[in-house]
Formats: sequence, C-alpha cells, structure tokens
Amino acid sequence: MKTLKSIVLAAMTILAGAATTSCTDYQDEINALDTRVTYVESLVSQTNKDISNLKKVVTAWADGWYIENMAYLPIDDGGGYAINFRKDLFDAITGDSVPGKTQRMAAIVHDGEKGDQGEKGDQGVKGDQGEKGDQGEKGDQGEKGDQGEKGDQGEKGDQGEKGDQGVKGDQGEKGEKGEAGTAPLISVGLNPSNPSDTNVYWFVNGKPLTITNVLGQTIMIRANGKDGEKGDDGISPELRITDEGYWQISIDGGVVWNYIYSSDGTAIAATGPKGDKGDKGDQGVKGDQGEKGDQGEQGEKGSDAINMFKEIRPIVGEDGITLREVTFVLNNGWAFTIPAYASK
Repeated sequence: MKTLKSIVLAAMTILAGAATTSCTDYQDEINALDTRVTYVESLVSQTNKDISNLKKVVTAWADGWYIENMAYLPIDDGGGYAINFRKDLFDAITGDSVPGKTQRMAAIVHDGEKGDQGEKGDQGVKGDQGEKGDQGEKGDQGEKGDQGEKGDQGEKGDQGEKGDQGVKGDQGEKGEKGEAGTAPLISVGLNPSNPSDTNVYWFVNGKPLTITNVLGQTIMIRANGKDGEKGDDGISPELRITDEGYWQISIDGGVVWNYIYSSDGTAIAATGPKGDKGDKGDQGVKGDQGEKGDQGEQGEKGSDAINMFKEIRPIVGEDGITLREVTFVLNNGWAFTIPAYASK
C-alpha cells in the first residue's frame, strides 16, 4: 500500500508542472485518485478486523465460552453488536470455579448485507469559450480644412454594441456506472468430508482454505485452537489489496501472499473500474465567454466488503430482559449458538 501512495505522489508532481490552463482538471484527477487509495486502505483494514472478530466468536463457540453481555451498536458505528465472552476454569473435584482463573475476551461483529457505496463521478468538461463580439465600424474621418486654418477634427465614431452573452453550456451527462468490485467471501464451517470432526475451518468463496505440508498432504486451516493445557491459537488469515487492485491472502502473518481466485480462475479485483467521463458541454453561442458547464452527476461504485455474519439473533428469557443465548448465522448459511452466562 506504501507503493500505491508513492504512485499518487508521483502523479501529483508530474501534474503540477503541466499547463496552468488545466490545473483544475488535473487537481480533480489527483483528488479522485487519492480518494480511491483511501477507500482501498479502509476496506482492507476493516476486512482484517472482521476476520479477527469472527475468529473470536468461533473460538468461543468451539471452546465452551459463554456470552457475559452484549450491546447493540448504532448505525453510525456500523451496526451489529459489541459482545463480551467469559470462560471459567472449574475444579475437577468440587466442580466450583477457580478464583482468579476467569478468562474474558471481546469482539465487535456486524451483520446484514452491506449496501454499495457510490463513487464520485468525473467532473463535467468546461463549456467552450464564446466567440468575441464583432468590433463596431470606425467613424468617417473629417474633411481636411483649407490650407492655412486647421480644419475641425472629425467626431469620434460610435462604439460598437457589446455582443450578447453566450448561453450556458449544457450539463455533462452522468458517467456510466463502474463495474462492481468483488470482495472475497470469508467464512468458517465444519469439515465437509469428516462429519465427526468437531473443529472449525476457514473457507474462502465457499471452498476450504488449505495448505500443502512437507509430505505433500493438503491440510485445511483450522479457525479454532487446539485443546490442552495451553492450546495453540487457530490461524487467522490476513488479507491485502495489491497495487494493481487485486485481493491476496496470507496465513503466515504476511510472509507469503497468494492471490484469491474466483470460480472461473481469474484473480478477484477489489474495486470496479472508474465510471466513464461525462460528455462535453455544448459550445456557447457567439458573444461573451460562455459559462462553465455544470459538474457531471455522481457515478456509482463497485460493491464493498461483505459482512462475515448474515444475521445475529439474541434470545431472551420469559422476562423479556435476561439474555439466554445468541445464534450466529454466517454469510455461507452455517449457524451455531452460544449460551449466555446468566443461563448456565
């Protein structure tokens, strides 16, 4: 992403040395490019946060955690829920919880499909300058007086009337909608080939995320950690977008990156191409300089990242207040339930 920023700076340097008559047009292009870079950085950051929070929820479900409390997030904060999980360590003989051994973790999760964000359309082109009004004819010269006395000076000819003002250029037409960018569908689920396997695994676009070990075996990447005295943490995949605008994924903390491919074998682009430029405004009628054409309407943009959760359903008790359990439905349709601590 640093390379992408350097491209923007280089573009700004080049454009700064161009003709001053086009400074406004060049500045619009620079601003549009800078907005695009900011959007891509934000998209990658939010997607990786969502992956991390999804891993926490899956770990809580697989390892027997409870939901201690949860709060609804307002729409301005992205909607969804802030959830606090709790897990107690119990004495094997007495069955009582061991003081000081309670574990807690928090996650922020968003549900529902995200609406597409509109991308700013190109600015309409400035209307052409109206032609200059015709100059008034020169008045006739006074006759030369008889030699001797100086003849009277001829009167100054009347000034030509000012040409009419050019008509305002028509508004540039709306740029065509850019093709939608595609975000990879990150989710988790059970092993489809082994129903007895209780672990949870990562899926990308409906297919298991795998690696090949030193023995040449294909291994699915587990989302939950191993059980034991000190269980190993599950792997959290990390995403990024290349300078060319394509999604890549890493499962080793960013050491090795691989492209994410769609079902037809092509690399998945993060954002759609820019909408077409608005048509040029019509030329002003003869007269004074025509007014600047109106700015083209805002074009639409490719789709944003997809939420990890399709739906989150809190279930309360008969009193209508006490939380009993929460059902999580992932974007691939897989659902699981985590009980509330108050119901244990």
